[in-house]
Amino acid sequence: MRWHTCFSLHGYAHLHQGHFDEARPYWREGLAALGPDGHLQGRLWSLAALLATDLAQDEPCTAVVDELEALLGPRVHHSDVILVRGMLAVALDRSGDRAAARRHALAADPAAAPRERP
Repeated sequence: MRWHTCFSLHGYAHLHQGHFDEARPYWREGLAALGPDGHLQGRLWSLAALLATDLAQDEPCTAVVDELEALLGPRVHHSDVILVRGMLAVALDRSGDRAAARRHALAADPAAAPRERP
């Protein structure tokens, strides 16, 4: 997990600077290193970043959208739910599926609400 987090930060640096072609290999290599059953949070981070990179370059991202949707579930931390559902809402809106985009946006809203501390 530490390797993946550090490795991902390099990709995020490229993403935030608009160097999308340089960012994409970090997500692909990170996903390959994790494998299909790898650390859930790492997979979510890499897939969300890959989706952001694809969206920034107006590239189709149907497979990434499908994989992210399949990974959502009760084991996903609320901060990752906000990230993933937000990215899915943008991607689905761009693809013209406004109803699905709205569902993801509304589902992210409760996750963003302040939580009471025990």
